[in-house]
Amino acid sequence: NTSLCNKHFTRTMTSSFAKSKRALLLLLVYSAFIFSASSSSSSSSSVRLSTATSREGMFGKTFKWETCEDDAKKDDDIEDKEGKDIDLTSVALNPDPVRTGGTAKFILRGNVMADSIPTTSVIDVQILYQGVPLYTDTLSLCETIRADETDPSQPTKCPIERKTNDDDANATTVVTMEYDAAVPELAPSGEFEARLVGKRTEAATRGEVFCVKATLRVKGPF
Repeated sequence: NTSLCNKHFTRTMTSSFAKSKRALLLLLVYSAFIFSASSSSSSSSSVRLSTATSREGMFGKTFKWETCEDDAKKDDDIEDKEGKDIDLTSVALNPDPVRTGGTAKFILRGNVMADSIPTTSVIDVQILYQGVPLYTDTLSLCETIRADETDPSQPTKCPIERKTNDDDANATTVVTMEYDAAVPELAPSGEFEARLVGKRTEAATRGEVFCVKATLRVKGPF
């Protein structure tokens, strides 16, 4: 009986220690992200789209992305299957993997499908670790627009309007955006989730402008 009690006690203590260790790790990560966001909110609010692709590290590409529409097709979510004002053609991350104490630069590029993009549009950013939201940010989409290095004729600021060229029926308006998220020193190594949602107004509940989900890897001391 003493042996059975000892085994039960050991299993209980081991399980409790594992849960406590995971909870402590999530608390440390959350605290680090909150501190980083509060100390660098003014310097990490830019977004840029480009044709760059994820860099390959020793273990190959770690950054993966898909539009919310693509994800909705798997789950048969009718609401997210509707077309967006910006049709994203590429999303990249630099560096890949991300280093602790550095910056995660999200690079996006897409074709303008609507006649114009409202100047009230915003981008909601959310980063999660093991399903727990650790970092959130909201900024004006107009602040994120950058020049297209491959085509100077593309818009570099708001208002963004789709080209209408009678001589070229295939004329395309391409928008380039960039967003920098500060990564705290205490962030653990592992896989994180990111979600960037472009909305026509801050009060909107859906991403009418664009919506993208991504997974990224952070390489740090833990």
